[in-house]
Amino acid sequence: MLLRSDTVGPAEGVAGTTIEPMYSTFPRLLLAISLALAGTAHAAPASDGNDHGYDPAANPFAALKAAEAEAGTSGRRVLLEAGGAWCRWCREFDRFLALNPDLDAQLAHKFVKVKVYVGEDDMNEVFFSLLPPFKGLPTFWLIDPDGTVRWTDVADAFQDGHDHYDRTVIQRFLDTH
Repeated sequence: MLLRSDTVGPAEGVAGTTIEPMYSTFPRLLLAISLALAGTAHAAPASDGNDHGYDPAANPFAALKAAEAEAGTSGRRVLLEAGGAWCRWCREFDRFLALNPDLDAQLAHKFVKVKVYVGEDDMNEVFFSLLPPFKGLPTFWLIDPDGTVRWTDVADAFQDGHDHYDRTVIQRFLDTH
């Protein structure tokens, strides 16, 4: 797995793979602080016992590598989603897809979906330092099987401007990606 960047100087990655850091430590620190503050300012309701696919103990490097391999053999791209079961909009996106199984099926047909946990249990800072930064959760990245990031945006990209996920907006995304 090689996530491409435009910075100088490769660093040694997990299991001896070469990765290139995209961003300095300062923006990652700001992200960690903002996510920590966001988590305390907007306390999540009691857990429903479902991790919604966000496993704090999962290895995001291994998950992405497996997804890239599957995407390469199936002719799809990876749709990486950062979030957590504690995140209201992450849970809402899951709920929206459950209520719109045709859109969920189209996403699964076009993309290998991977969720990576972000939260107080594990910020996955090293992993996310290799991707274009994000300003909210959930954030989505479209990644080619070779690791090239083609698109990234926050959940707002799938909403109607009125704090609701929107079928038409998501269908447009599916039709253009």
